[in-house]
Parts: sequence; structure tokens; C-alpha cells
Amino acid sequence: MVAIDGWGCGGKTALAEGLLDRLEPRMQCLSLDSFFAGFGQDQPDSPVPHLRWAEIREAVSSLAEHGHAAVRDYDWEAATILPPLSLQGGAWLVEGLFSLRSDLRPWYDFAIWVEGRLERRLERVAARDGAHMIAFWEKDWMPRERAYIVGEHPWRDADLVVAGASIGVSELGPQLRGHA
Repeated sequence: MVAIDGWGCGGKTALAEGLLDRLEPRMQCLSLDSFFAGFGQDQPDSPVPHLRWAEIREAVSSLAEHGHAAVRDYDWEAATILPPLSLQGGAWLVEGLFSLRSDLRPWYDFAIWVEGRLERRLERVAARDGAHMIAFWEKDWMPRERAYIVGEHPWRDADLVVAGASIGVSELGPQLRGHA
């Protein structure tokens, strides 16, 4: 099982898709975005309140230990949680911000941190999700991700750090030192 973590809108999904282009059907992807709780539906008992964390832990552990899990995906268009879907397979990419949280790390065989340039990512958010999402990112998403990244320094537990959106390999070191 491989984790792909990094700042929001920084290149994690692009990396996962590129890997899957070469590795499917032997490897499949589990996106943490699938476990969104819904806007205004924070989970008070979750360490990441906007995600259904107990379901994430159960899915990741079950896939790692047994090769199957039941997952309730989030339908972003309908803004609803879908009925359970059975997933099976022996090789998984777990992609998404928070995927390297300390309570998930024991199940990974390999971990990747994708570092992207932060200064222009709201432009990428607007292009990907629509300009109406910028307020959500500024008020909700960015403070939560910053607390996680500053608190846990997940890139330090990565086996590989890669250059993501709008950043060159030579800029990785200085930018990572700036997060500490």
C-alpha cells in the first residue's frame, strides 16, 4: 500500500493518475476525497472533522490486512454519501491530504509527499473547482491543512518527496524548510 500526500491542489491526484496509467489494473486508488462528510457536516469525533475518519481508518486497514473493504463514496455533484461499494485488490494507492497522518502510517509500505508551490494554488483551485470554492478554501480547508502539516511534518515520514505543481526540484529543500 502506497500513500500519496501533499498540500491541497499541489499535484497529488496528477501523480496518482500518472502512476495508475502505468500500474492499473494491478494497482488501484483510494482517494480520501471519497470520505468527505459534506459541507457543514463536520464529524466532532474525527481528528480531521470534514472527513469521515473512522471510515478511512477502517478502509485503509481492511485493504492492507485483508485486500477488501466496503467504502461509502461522496457524490460531489449530488452532495450526498452513496451506499457502500465493495473494493478488492492487493495493491493500493491511498491518495489525499492527511493520508500520512500518524494513525494511518503503519499500513503503508511506501509513502510519497508531493510538494507544490503554494503562492498560486488558489488560481489552480478556481480552475479545478470553480471560483466559488475559494472562500471555503481560505476559511476552512487551508487552516486545517496548515495545522496538520505544521503539527505532523508528514513529509519527514515520506520515503520519496517529489516536485508537484509549479515547483522545480531545486526549490524543494528551501520550501520544505519553510514549513517547519
